[in-house]
Amino acid sequence: MKAGKGFSERPRIEITPESSLADEALQIRLTGFKPRQRVTLRASLLDDGGGMWESHAVFTCGTEGGLDLSQAKPVSGTYREADAMGLFWSMTPRDKKDAGAYVKVNADPKQVAFTAEADGYTMLSKEIERFYTAPGVERIPVDEDGIIGTYFKPQAEGPHPAVIVMHGTANRIMEDRGSLLASRGYAVLSLLYFGGEGLPGEYIRIPVEYFETCIDWLSARPEVKEGGVALIGVSRGGEGALVVASRLHKVNAVVSISGGGVVFEGLHKNPREGGPETPWTWRGDDVPFAQRKDSFSFTARAIWSGMSKKPLSTLSTYIEGMKDAEAVKAATIEVEKIEGSVLLVSGREDRVWPSSELSRIALARLEKNDHPFPCKHLDYDGAGHVVFLPYQPTTVGYTRVFSGMALDFGGNPGANARASVDSWEKMLRFLADNLG
Repeated sequence: MKAGKGFSERPRIEITPESSLADEALQIRLTGFKPRQRVTLRASLLDDGGGMWESHAVFTCGTEGGLDLSQAKPVSGTYREADAMGLFWSMTPRDKKDAGAYVKVNADPKQVAFTAEADGYTMLSKEIERFYTAPGVERIPVDEDGIIGTYFKPQAEGPHPAVIVMHGTANRIMEDRGSLLASRGYAVLSLLYFGGEGLPGEYIRIPVEYFETCIDWLSARPEVKEGGVALIGVSRGGEGALVVASRLHKVNAVVSISGGGVVFEGLHKNPREGGPETPWTWRGDDVPFAQRKDSFSFTARAIWSGMSKKPLSTLSTYIEGMKDAEAVKAATIEVEKIEGSVLLVSGREDRVWPSSELSRIALARLEKNDHPFPCKHLDYDGAGHVVFLPYQPTTVGYTRVFSGMALDFGGNPGANARASVDSWEKMLRFLADNLG
């Protein structure tokens, strides 16, 4: 497009702040346009794999030639309601072939580019930076004493409350969450607990004692506050966080995101190989587990999903497995033994497994046993399995797994975005209240 000209007042995209942590909301305004002028505002960013994500919204400026995205409803675009951060969560991948859910794999900053178009012209462009690591936070790779992960050391001397972040079955060190938490003043160890050298190769028979070693390593650091750590687990890592905390009395707060209070069978890299096995062991013994139940119709859908690349929901296999009351009873985590506060987060439209119901099982057990520490369940309407970090794209609700199959997370983009923001804010408040 041609550059714009002939405007008496210079159009501007005003973004405050222009450099910010990735979990901060921004104020975005357009100024200097013609009264009632139609303006298309576009945003884009590159993900860590080099894929381009894009969004846009068409607005009608006010009588003074400006607007505030927090108050202006788009005429059309990738989102529908007034939302200051709508251009962030509504981004979609430019190349939709083999696309998966947005993933931030490291703690590097991201640049977000904006352009404003009006009357057939590209009027202006602007770029901002979103940081995952605040100035002064140190990123320290860890590969010692059998521990693999990344340690994020806060800037100030401390002492700092300590947090361990546990990934799900994607076995990815969650540096994005770890670095943002460290930027808020926590000493954070983002762990790898299977799939690395010296660790179990699959989500099978993972020793709880590994986390005991990790807690001791973290607690021994001079900048770490005495008195225990918090565990934050996502997906099956949320299940794991509850298992670990119920066995180790060195944990004083647990956040289980899309996890649950029942241990289910571990997952092999190739689901066609290997029978049901426990995902966790304790002092050499298997932790009891419930089994998924694969029906003939599910198997047929799985085969079709692998061929068509269409998303597949595994929800039914867990629901069928939960019909075995005795197995579920034996596999229910003894969360009442956790010597600290518990926060459960789930989406009611989870299509991977019934995290909402599984979290309710954990909460009911805590309440039945008069758990002496605070416990809360955040259960979000319309949200699915993945509760993202705030303001990340939520439009692709599946990820590619074995043989290119797409695993359906469930939920709708807007609900997932709202759940991501609300749960992150409430989790930070939970950690502050319970770690000091």
